[in-house]
Amino acid sequence: MTTTVQRAWYQEPMVWMIIAIPATSVVVGITMLTISVKHYDGLVTDDYYKEGLGINESIQRGQKAKELGIEASIDFNQSGNLVSLSIQGGSSFSLPRELTLHLRHSTRSGYDQTWILPLALDNRYSGELPELVAGKWYVELESSDWKITGQITFPFAQQVLKLGAIVDVN
Repeated sequence: MTTTVQRAWYQEPMVWMIIAIPATSVVVGITMLTISVKHYDGLVTDDYYKEGLGINESIQRGQKAKELGIEASIDFNQSGNLVSLSIQGGSSFSLPRELTLHLRHSTRSGYDQTWILPLALDNRYSGELPELVAGKWYVELESSDWKITGQITFPFAQQVLKLGAIVDVN
């Protein structure tokens, strides 16, 4: 006759394996929740409907820049924390009194920067360049009736960015 020794439940390995599966899920879930709350990415744009309605205006402003033959050269001077730009265009183009320069991070809207740059006496526009995080940045340069765009990666592989009018109708 064989006798089986009855062990307590907490001494059985299968019980611990069954408990480990949901316990691991709870720990991973709490970890992911903590990470998502600490590192909130935010929305790149918070009003998609309004952005969709404004796409025609954006295309028209790009076409206007192309008609005027607008080209810009933006100098990112990291050591002096300055950004300066020069702009030229066709015969019907005149320099605006001020330009708006947008630097938009490709994934984190909280890092976006916007400057209103006045026209200086040397026909250049300039402003302070704050600390930028590494990554891909979209550059938009606009006045009241035209807009040109480009992109650059920080830390900058090139210190001078050339922008031209590109009309994207896709």
